[in-house]
Amino acid sequence: VNKDEMSLATVKSLGGSTDLAEEIMTKYGIDAKTANSIVGRAVRSATQMGKELEADLLNSAAKDIINRSLNMSDDIIEKIMDPK
Repeated sequence: VNKDEMSLATVKSLGGSTDLAEEIMTKYGIDAKTANSIVGRAVRSATQMGKELEADLLNSAAKDIINRSLNMSDDIIEKIMDPK
């Protein structure tokens, strides 16, 4: 695993995590604590795997925490997480 790429993936994941949690709260009516728990778990998984946050990780975290997938796509996550 390339440590520079892993660090970049972590920064990208952390940078938009608040925006992503807000989107989850708004779109799915989930409370702030739960939304942040979902995003936090997904970001930890991405960091451990050395990759960027992806829909499969976010949806898996949601299944673990709220027993259902959010059915978010990589495109939606990328738009929310993009700092531009």
